[in-house]
Amino acid sequence: MALQAGLPFLDFRSMAGEGKRTYITAIQAGLDKDYAPMGRLFQRIIGESGQTS
Repeated sequence: MALQAGLPFLDFRSMAGEGKRTYITAIQAGLDKDYAPMGRLFQRIIGESGQTS
């Protein structure tokens, strides 16, 4: 979907290790209808992916 939207191929390597905890926390926040943490996470991933492509 990212490629269809004109975004770079997403690189999720930053979610390994401690990044996984950030992802789980964002999922839990989303269950409470707080989508900002997931939005910030994907903004970071998109930014990092643009630098590596």
